[in-house]
Amino acid sequence: MADAEITLPPVHAMQAECRVQIHDDLKLRLSLQEWENNFKRALVRIENKRTRSLSVKNELYQLISFYSVFQGVVLTAVAQASTLKCHTAWGPASLSAIASIATLFGVHNKLIDYYVLKSELKKEEDDANVTKEKISLLKLRGKDFKFSVLDEKANAVEKRPKVQSSAKYYWLVMIPLILFSVVVLICGISILCSDADPSRTLSFRLQSNVELVRNKH
Repeated sequence: MADAEITLPPVHAMQAECRVQIHDDLKLRLSLQEWENNFKRALVRIENKRTRSLSVKNELYQLISFYSVFQGVVLTAVAQASTLKCHTAWGPASLSAIASIATLFGVHNKLIDYYVLKSELKKEEDDANVTKEKISLLKLRGKDFKFSVLDEKANAVEKRPKVQSSAKYYWLVMIPLILFSVVVLICGISILCSDADPSRTLSFRLQSNVELVRNKH
């Protein structure tokens, strides 16, 4: 009995024919090799930028967490310390202010680094998608592939609206952090100075008024 003839599905047969056409055409073959190499290198760059952006994001979370814990420790120490008075409030206030300035500066730099990496990552992903599309189109059309199509696709990519969300998210992080720093500083000073002069307290004034009324009667 003769061996059964193996036939490829129409799609596979067409793809195989296109690969033969690409192999026989020097221009198409070199273009395919270049695009595939570019695509592989783009994947490596994308993975590196993803890793770096994730690392910067984790460092940002850690910096904010350490800062919050530090300010909490300072505020607790101020509230529980019996030797600190209003005239010595400049010490804890200065410590809190210096930590706030240093942290805000560090968070600013980390946010800028993160958004730069995200922007570069988005561009790399767009370029990789374009290259992948060129490879697929070339393998699909073979000798019928038109290089003029690439210019049309490149123009379409450039006309895509760019999302400008970096500034919005930047202030969503910075404004709460600034407010938190100011509140902690005010609370620390208020704790030390609220009872510094008993004559200024509400309870003392009420007691004085009551005694004055009694003396009149």
